[in-house]
Amino acid sequence: MSYNGVTMKIMKRFCLCLAAVLALSACSPKPETSVTPHQLLTAMLTAADYDEATMSVYNADDMEVFFGVTGENALGFAGRYKGADKLVVVIAANGKSAEVRAALTAALKGITDNALAYPEQQKRADAAVLCEKNGVFALSVLGENNDKPYQAFDDVLSGKTPPPAEPQVDTTSVSVAEESSDVTNASPVVTTTAADTSAFVDTEETNVTTPDDSDGVYLNDTGVLLVREADGNWRGISVFGGGTKQSYIAAMTTLRAALPSDVNLWSMLCPLSGEWFTPPNFTGYGVSQTDKVNAVNAATEEAGVLSVNVPAELANHTGENIYLRTDHHWSALGAYYGAKAFAKAAGLPFADLNDSNFTTVTREGFVGTMWNFTGKDSRIANSAEPFVYYKPIKTKYTTEYFDTSFNFQYETSLFVEGQDLPNSYSIVMGGDNKIVKIKTDVGNGRKLMIFKDSYGNATVPFLLGSFDEIVVCDLRYFDLNALQFINEQGTTDVAIIQNIQMAMNPANARLVERLAE
Repeated sequence: MSYNGVTMKIMKRFCLCLAAVLALSACSPKPETSVTPHQLLTAMLTAADYDEATMSVYNADDMEVFFGVTGENALGFAGRYKGADKLVVVIAANGKSAEVRAALTAALKGITDNALAYPEQQKRADAAVLCEKNGVFALSVLGENNDKPYQAFDDVLSGKTPPPAEPQVDTTSVSVAEESSDVTNASPVVTTTAADTSAFVDTEETNVTTPDDSDGVYLNDTGVLLVREADGNWRGISVFGGGTKQSYIAAMTTLRAALPSDVNLWSMLCPLSGEWFTPPNFTGYGVSQTDKVNAVNAATEEAGVLSVNVPAELANHTGENIYLRTDHHWSALGAYYGAKAFAKAAGLPFADLNDSNFTTVTREGFVGTMWNFTGKDSRIANSAEPFVYYKPIKTKYTTEYFDTSFNFQYETSLFVEGQDLPNSYSIVMGGDNKIVKIKTDVGNGRKLMIFKDSYGNATVPFLLGSFDEIVVCDLRYFDLNALQFINEQGTTDVAIIQNIQMAMNPANARLVERLAE
């Protein structure tokens, strides 16, 4: 079959808003109104039943790092976040709507990309919306409540409801005005009429070679590459687009400089399945992850960061089940090889994967995150696989669970085995929104603190035989001063363990950099 550059949309952004929310009266013009970004943000959060006081505030640096909105392009902005929930309001400076729109469009794409690595954020990404009206922009990721803040966005800007009172902490009043060449610098006024629905972010079109499933390769309309394997089952491929390595390198360099010299800092970048399972004819869909990891490692090593070469280890085992075929994560076996590379680089003992050291547990009929990522594609649904994990039996250990502020919650097993079958990957530690401390009988004096995404979870059982203690923290859900916490725990080694797609996202690099503050 011939594949001749068929134009198709390869990456859908989840940015559709309900038509009812957008519908505005086409009759007489609405009265003009003035509103500050903070007032509009408050109105939107209130509509979504969010308590603004419980959310952290984005500052100017955050706005540029996370959303690409610079001070020269924004007449005013306000933003708040709590974990994956976030809301940003920007009033474009005179003539700068195009710049703000482009920046927030890119930020929205980053949010939807992040959901590929963090499945618990999928609902938020599905509902993420970028909206514009008369030079005022709002980007919201508030899960299923996104329709409510956008109704408030429209009601305030159309004059249907008055803006809330300006908080005392915000002393700068910025008027909303329609951008035109004769707008002055002093209190510009923008007429708030019907919303410009053309500004809602649409899908980018890219000319690509379109695979067809008749030849065993299929590009799902959500941008996931599906490959039929020899046994007839289909594998969902996580393709790596390249990302930005400089932000990660800079963040790791900053963290290395902030840590005591006697604390080792490790960078462990985990490749996605596309590095090994993309058919040769379609490697152009992604960027070499091995090359990217090697380049990043070389740069961070110059700053004193120690590196784990995960791709080099996995390359020796591509004939094994090192990735789940119906999920975007690696398998427990893949995580074992990643942990082995870490222990080898650190010069530490490591328990081989055999019946003397581990009990093997198998759950049949697993279908993971790729089913949702592909829009519930039947190829994935019909390609169920065994989910296999391994429980240490030789190393003696205890596991304590804490909230993200390190308040003790309970002591129980490292394996939370009551998970529904589709959530099997969460069996290790039961998810991410917590801090977990594991004490072992290894007795070598090495204490590891992991800052990770979900890829890091699966490595933990295999590192128990290498460290006296392991403290596991998630970069997204961490509410402590990291430097102080590292010191208090007597940490000898700090490891950043993430999949490469997440690590190369500038927003993620900012989370790493914050560990140094």
